[in-house]
Amino acid sequence: MPKEQHDEFLNIIVLETERITRLINQGLDIEKLQSNSYEWKFEKLNIKDLVSLVCKGFTPLFQEKIF
Repeated sequence: MPKEQHDEFLNIIVLETERITRLINQGLDIEKLQSNSYEWKFEKLNIKDLVSLVCKGFTPLFQEKIF
């Protein structure tokens, strides 16, 4: 198998593994919320840092959709 094709397949596997991990984590978060076992912590936050973190989290999803 050519290296380029090998790298492409490996990249697909990594992206799909990350996607499945996100889905599992979201399912676990929903279960925590539904079972009332989630412990809420209220604290002050910097909205700029929050928006930056969210943007970084969505970057791989945007790249998946664009490319």
